[in-house]
Amino acid sequence: MVWIRLFLFCLITVGLTGTTAYAAVQIFHRVYGKMNPFLFLAWQKVVMVLYCAPILFGILCLSRLEYANNEWRMAGSFLTDTSLFINKFCLGIGAVWLTGVITGIGNMAVKQYKLACIWRGNVDVEDPEWISLIEEYKLKFALPGVKVFQNDLLVSPVTSGCLNPKIVLPYENYTEKQLRMVLEHEMNHIKSHDLFWRKVGVLAVWIQWYNPLTYFLSKQLVYQEEVVCDLKSSRNNPYFTQKEYGYFLAGLADNNFSNMSSIALCESEKAVIRRIETMAKMGNVSRPTKWKVALSCLGLIAMSLIPAGTASAQAVKAQEDEIKVAEAVVDKENTANVEDSGEILQGIADPDVEEIDLTGGPAARSKSVILDGTIKANTRMVYGYHNMVVGDSITISANCSDSSITYRIGIKNRTTNTIYYVEGTGNLDGKFSIPEDGSYTAFVENMTGSSMNITGTAHYVY
Repeated sequence: MVWIRLFLFCLITVGLTGTTAYAAVQIFHRVYGKMNPFLFLAWQKVVMVLYCAPILFGILCLSRLEYANNEWRMAGSFLTDTSLFINKFCLGIGAVWLTGVITGIGNMAVKQYKLACIWRGNVDVEDPEWISLIEEYKLKFALPGVKVFQNDLLVSPVTSGCLNPKIVLPYENYTEKQLRMVLEHEMNHIKSHDLFWRKVGVLAVWIQWYNPLTYFLSKQLVYQEEVVCDLKSSRNNPYFTQKEYGYFLAGLADNNFSNMSSIALCESEKAVIRRIETMAKMGNVSRPTKWKVALSCLGLIAMSLIPAGTASAQAVKAQEDEIKVAEAVVDKENTANVEDSGEILQGIADPDVEEIDLTGGPAARSKSVILDGTIKANTRMVYGYHNMVVGDSITISANCSDSSITYRIGIKNRTTNTIYYVEGTGNLDGKFSIPEDGSYTAFVENMTGSSMNITGTAHYVY
């Protein structure tokens, strides 16, 4: 059950990193007031990515890898162990989180279904002048695959679809100038992949549904995309002025498409007024160069990871301390309860016996291993090598209900293939002290010609 604890901690680190970045952007916005809208939108996209991508969690995991005895191993108990209390707590929290995610996906599915019902009324544009103008803008924006339809259920132009974008126009008697405004705006949205970024916002809200900041950010992202698109569409346009563009926006509003599955030219009256006011305030603000945007985004990421990483490192340490306390109790119990079922023998692992090695992944590095399962005839099951030193030990408790099965439990040295074991039937128990430094594993070996069912545990004490 290590995975549930790691998964929830991953969610926490993602939320912490995104929230730190969000706070940094908002503070900068408050301090400087008028910000470059292009740069502001880029920062909002970075924050949205940080709310989805487990960058900090990956760094924390990589920092716990170390190279020893010619192999990579995971240092500490953060990635490999857990405790019963942590398991129960994480399972409860995980169930609540999953319920929220399913609810969010369900709500989006309902919206998508309603949108699909509206799209059933789409018809191809028939006006030859409109078709000619549409082809002109497809060529201008290098978007030959964009499809344009009309739908009598709309009151404002709408763009939908990430992979196969389409523009859906209402049945309005647009003048040539107005149609150019519409096509300029919607093509700019498609060229900038704005709908994709809104989908990223949806993903962030699903993952961090318990964090109200993701809802605010997703709405801000939508608004900022519209602001940037307005500036791109209305500036230095040979066919219409910025004032004409603003008047056209003022006459449109459609609250029915205020969602993340589509892009409406105008969504609500308040939003339209804000956009027009923003266009007027921006004046001739220039678009920053790509290198400036890239450097500022990298700076924002670094600025977010440092404090979030510090806090997460403390949380990791607290988890490891809790796990160590729980393991100390288990170590004590195992030492007290396990008695050797017979003389501990020494030998060399038989190379003719088929060996199944379960080493690999965090679970195999856990100090506590569940032995339950079926072992084929004449097969040795190896449960995961650990680097151990003299003074460490491995305690094993196993049971096979079939008294006709003779089997071994013991430990194996990876380098020398030396094994230390007890042999018998039924219940077998043993505490195997590590005789020399090296890489050791617990094993169970079926010595008969028929399969056996085994139950039990192995615990690495070091």
